[in-house]
Amino acid sequence: MTRHVALAAAAAVAWTALAGLAFAQPLGTFRWQQLPYCNVISLAIVQEGAAYRLDGVDDQCAGDTVALVTGLAVPNPNGTIGFGLTIVTTPGGVPLHLEASMGLPSLAGSWRDSTGKSGAWTFTPGAPAPGTPRPVPRATFPAGLSAGGRAVSDVATPVDDADAATKAYVDTRAVNAGAPYVPFTGYAARVASGAVTPGFSGCVHFDLAAGSSIVVDLPLRTGAVPTVLSLKYLDTSASAVTFQLHAVDFGATTPPVDQVVDTVVAPDGFGATGYRYLVVPLLQGAVSETHTYYVSAAAPAHAGTLAFCGGMMRYKLSVP
Repeated sequence: MTRHVALAAAAAVAWTALAGLAFAQPLGTFRWQQLPYCNVISLAIVQEGAAYRLDGVDDQCAGDTVALVTGLAVPNPNGTIGFGLTIVTTPGGVPLHLEASMGLPSLAGSWRDSTGKSGAWTFTPGAPAPGTPRPVPRATFPAGLSAGGRAVSDVATPVDDADAATKAYVDTRAVNAGAPYVPFTGYAARVASGAVTPGFSGCVHFDLAAGSSIVVDLPLRTGAVPTVLSLKYLDTSASAVTFQLHAVDFGATTPPVDQVVDTVVAPDGFGATGYRYLVVPLLQGAVSETHTYYVSAAAPAHAGTLAFCGGMMRYKLSVP
């Protein structure tokens, strides 16, 4: 008989002999490993009538801190000993509830916990077997969960496909799954200075002899928050068009505040007929009765062709 088997047998005899006593009687300190993990739980056992009070620590795989363990053990009608333990993990103080059963005289059996995991409950008077640390517990509800008609608050933004989501998150995804953009051609522009000439394919051509500029109102719906503005232009010159996105606030101030949100100078010297696209990343406030957006485009005097051909404003919807 090995030393470990002998210790288990002696412990089993002690448990059996003390079961009929009615007064508190220390039985000793025993160690079990929560396989397949490397966590070893040491329990001081005090017999109180037909039950056994358990107090001890989880070594957390010989970590920097130990976790406190309390519980109770009782004899089962089938001859096994049942354990009910609460482990307060550190750091963080997250509780884990563990149920185990063991047979006599082996003092070994199985365990299950409140996160749905299970394994072998192994009597370990000597060195523990290799294993990985037990995962940090997260609350699970094997039988389902009812909030009793009350709201569940402080739900984080979902990351995994199976994560819960808030109403606002779901609503936003639903409304943005439609057509979250507004396309427009150069014909939507109006002259701000100088002169422009309508061309083909929805483009307007800037005056060759003098500088000219245009503005385009962005017909975004109420609640729209701009995200990306794509601009399209035609360039066969050695000059450049300057594009700007403006946010206008019709708040308490007079006149309204016209803020340049972003500025992009189109690359010049394109040198051939064709379309070029600019993408301006944005993240601004939602469109409202007092908050709107427009685009301006300005070109200097030039030779060749400089034309504005429209663009597309992508947006998301702000859901209250």
